[in-house]
Amino acid sequence: MIDEKGMMIKRPISPIVFGKKAEKQKADEAKLASPKPKDSKKSTKSLLNSKLFRNTRYFIIKSNNYENVDIAKNRSVWSTPPVNERKLNKAYYDCDNVLLVFSVRESGKFQGFARLDSESRHDLGPVPWVLPPGLSARHLGGVFKLRWIHR
Repeated sequence: MIDEKGMMIKRPISPIVFGKKAEKQKADEAKLASPKPKDSKKSTKSLLNSKLFRNTRYFIIKSNNYENVDIAKNRSVWSTPPVNERKLNKAYYDCDNVLLVFSVRESGKFQGFARLDSESRHDLGPVPWVLPPGLSARHLGGVFKLRWIHR
């Protein structure tokens, strides 16, 4: 390219490399499309390699204390107030996967993440949650079963 004074203008180098991204995307899609043997008990690695992140909803769960997250990890369950229970149930019915990312309020850290394994249930036994003053177990909805991906 030449400017109005007849001087050669250096063309900027584009950071985009055409063609390679499309080839990689096609290769990735071919890997996902290949049939895989079905296993009744999926490992965490196979969950991550499957279509876990497609048609997925994510929720940040902020617990009031570490004890409740520890109970959730040990028993693979979670309870939440009815307002949140409705949102999680709707996501469970509408999406293939619902991932919950756990944190403790004001900790600034994540405690792990789990996949919602069932809708909320009211027929399971009581869970001994550590509740803040003024809140009783009656204020919680049903119990969700979880499958922990990273504890």
